[in-house]
Amino acid sequence: MWPTPVYKDSIMISTNISSSPAAASARPTKTTPANLLSHPQLWRAGQLGQLNSQHNSGITSGYPELDAQLPGGGWPRAGLAEVMHAQPGLGELRLLAPALADLSQDEDRWIAWINPPAIPYAPALGRFGIRSDRMLMIHPKNHADALWAAEQAARSGTCSAVLIWLDESSLKHAETRRLQVAAKQGNSFACLFRSTQGAQHASAAELRLQLHTPDTQTDTQTNVPSDSSHYSNMQVDVLKRRGGWAIDNIDIDLVGDDPIQRLQDIQQQLSLWRGMQQQPLRAAPQPARATPTAPRSISAVVQQLH
Repeated sequence: MWPTPVYKDSIMISTNISSSPAAASARPTKTTPANLLSHPQLWRAGQLGQLNSQHNSGITSGYPELDAQLPGGGWPRAGLAEVMHAQPGLGELRLLAPALADLSQDEDRWIAWINPPAIPYAPALGRFGIRSDRMLMIHPKNHADALWAAEQAARSGTCSAVLIWLDESSLKHAETRRLQVAAKQGNSFACLFRSTQGAQHASAAELRLQLHTPDTQTDTQTNVPSDSSHYSNMQVDVLKRRGGWAIDNIDIDLVGDDPIQRLQDIQQQLSLWRGMQQQPLRAAPQPARATPTAPRSISAVVQQLH
């Protein structure tokens, strides 16, 4: 027979409780505030410095000023991070370039690109030290396929990093939770690139950054910079991080070529090309023609035969 239950304060308590040592050892331990605070998945405000010193397992970003504000001293080695920007090409890939270079050289795993807005330029990746033979390009047809591919790549364990671009209008909070869990299971650094509108929505990502460039003016209506050229520096806002509050305006000098020098190189190449176009075309030399010989008479030919 089932033991007789007793209802007290809306909690059902059984009256048939064994007092044997085996049963006592099987009982769950009493939960106390001290036990909760010592749980590895919980943190208290102001513990960022302890997280950096005790669990220094992050992927260094290559920017000391940013690493000092990130749990683990860098990007999450197994988790989802979000990088929000007004439009592609503001330097978001240069921000990740040092970490991607380390992962491509130190780990024998893929770096997956899920639905990138453009095809990465292999020589540019090489200048940053990123091995192009570690790159895996995936171009899904729609949002559902892109989400599935990103989740599978992050969970598989064969990718050290998964770079993801999804449809912002179709992205849901539950989907970010799936990516976070998949990255934990596969020990992968998953980075989701989103528009600035994504900052208005909740996300399960353990790290959320928003990028903006201080040397451009932004349209307050569209939140899009007036100039989409490459920048040498940017400001990073940490919207969400484990073990600390949000922080704004982290100044970062991006790695890469000097944009002024790069512009001068382009202008030099353009002037050389224009000079070649203005030069007159030389006429191709005509092949030498053989001098025709006078035909011999029939009598001479007959005489030669005899």
